[in-house]
Amino acid sequence: MQARCAVFSLLATHFLAGSIKTIGTTTTLPKSLLEASIASALLAFTFYVVTVKVLGEEAYVPPFVPRSLAEFALLAFVATLIGGEVLFRGLLEVYLLLRNVNLHVVVMLPSVLFSLVRWIPFRRAPAKHRVLVLLFALVAGLTAGYYRAVTGSIIIAIIVHAVFNVPGVSYVSR
Repeated sequence: MQARCAVFSLLATHFLAGSIKTIGTTTTLPKSLLEASIASALLAFTFYVVTVKVLGEEAYVPPFVPRSLAEFALLAFVATLIGGEVLFRGLLEVYLLLRNVNLHVVVMLPSVLFSLVRWIPFRRAPAKHRVLVLLFALVAGLTAGYYRAVTGSIIIAIIVHAVFNVPGVSYVSR
């Protein structure tokens, strides 16, 4: 599913935006990159700790969990990053930015949609798990969206998304 999203996003960029440069492939400043990495790591770690506390021993393993760390890495750090960020931050956010939409809407709308997409694979999960997944994705989307909007670089959004995917390793390593 993630690979199809990545291919779709890249094709959509090619046909709708006309160029991959439109999505924000500007040079990333080291200071912005460091700031975004630290902020996303702190948020991801905090949310992970909260999730562990809230769920306690309540276990739920999604039916689509990759069988190996290599499969997880391919999905979580390649396919979903390209697909999700190109679609939500590259196409949708840039579309809103180019139309001078309010910055809050520019960051919020793609983030909410980014979060809601997680409903599909987690629709059969227990309620607590669904809520936490949606909130975690919303926080990740807001963080990636903010840094994409203020720096003009999708590279930072991809790195933020990657950092937020790191806690998922705990599902595969069990």
